[in-house]
Amino acid sequence: MTCLVLIDLQTDQRLIPDVLGDISHQGAMRVRPSFSMVRANLPPDEIRNRAKIYNGRVAVGASEIWNLFPEYRNEFLIRIERSALSGVKHLEVPLKNTILGDVRLDQSISIAERPIYDFVSQPILTRESFEVSDVELKSFPQLIAKEATNISILDKYIYFCEGLSIIGANGSEIAPGVRFLSPAMIFEQTDFKTIVQQRSAMPSHIPPTMAATWPRPYVPEKISGALVVDTPNPDNRAYTDATVNRILSAAALAGAAFGKIPYITRFTAGGWSSNSQDQFANRPYHDRSSLETYTVTTKTPIFSEVVALLKFINPQKFESAKEDFRLLALDTIEDSRRSGVAVLQFAQIWMAIERLLPFRSETTVQLALSLSAFSPAKERNTAFKTLKKSYGLRSEIVHGYSFAKKEPIHPKMSDLSSLFRAVFIASLGTSSSDELKERLMTHVLEGKEGIFGN
Repeated sequence: MTCLVLIDLQTDQRLIPDVLGDISHQGAMRVRPSFSMVRANLPPDEIRNRAKIYNGRVAVGASEIWNLFPEYRNEFLIRIERSALSGVKHLEVPLKNTILGDVRLDQSISIAERPIYDFVSQPILTRESFEVSDVELKSFPQLIAKEATNISILDKYIYFCEGLSIIGANGSEIAPGVRFLSPAMIFEQTDFKTIVQQRSAMPSHIPPTMAATWPRPYVPEKISGALVVDTPNPDNRAYTDATVNRILSAAALAGAAFGKIPYITRFTAGGWSSNSQDQFANRPYHDRSSLETYTVTTKTPIFSEVVALLKFINPQKFESAKEDFRLLALDTIEDSRRSGVAVLQFAQIWMAIERLLPFRSETTVQLALSLSAFSPAKERNTAFKTLKKSYGLRSEIVHGYSFAKKEPIHPKMSDLSSLFRAVFIASLGTSSSDELKERLMTHVLEGKEGIFGN
């Protein structure tokens, strides 16, 4: 009898720890940096007896894996019903890929040796299933939440989303003129389908021979929802683009929702327009410690605080750059993702940090000193020197000086992105950049032991 076993590995351990002996496995693979999954042939009770002397978690079978490894629950497969323009689809997806509007088809969930990604089945050698109640799925509110709307999508920009689902807005604005709609809300609770059919119809005077080439609105099949934006000034796309990017940034800062916008469509009374975007999903400042998921709720810390800042934006403030310093920092680090040149990305991440900590004199020393607050007291001297060196490289890049890049820059960018995340989160508890600077400086100069904010 084959059963699935999930093992909590210690540092540098083999996929099957020696203490568990030969469990006659048919295959083993590392499914997380510290977890291995094994297809074992031994009776489950025999494996459990061996696990008693192991200093780590060992779960035998789907139910035990669910209960002993809550951080692995998002890999369980669930059968759902999902709305699409072409009709309702029945899919089996990992819980992490479920979105607002999905409906469970039954009470069963499964664990497989190999998960299923993006609706495309990979070979599954072993599968185990069991039933869970809605209560046990409370950490996946997208499967329980019911939201409704009744709006027209005419004369609005529709930013189709992948990898992002926002729960709790119920079709209301999450920023001025911006709503998030799930696929079910778009296709079943608005006039979207009707308008698409009208714009797809070929005029009677057009020869039938042109039917195959007649332009029709394109609607992505694989979407997790859409940000629908009112267009008081259709020519001001920069403002609407920035607003949408800020919402995606807030989701990435709040958790592991990696949202991107692959397509933008707008329907007018007389026609339609669409354009695709080649956009990276990953953001360097993602919260990598969170469970990977597509969803974020309007009450999620950080996300809710950024959304609160967005309540005060308008096109005039945006054009004159008179907005909150944290929003300008988000714009800057978002821009860093568009450059394909690593050294320019590095410089722009520093610029985003400077948006949060704008020193006017002795910039290098002041920045390095204040940012060392995010290191423990005993490491601050080293952190100060490292930060000074890093900012010096930024200055050489920005001012066009020749510089010798002796070390790979990507690890530096990763560290700098994590630092931006820490500074940004710290800024949410302040009313101004001056207050943030004062708090960080005080923390360092008073010799506080811990990392700022912990």
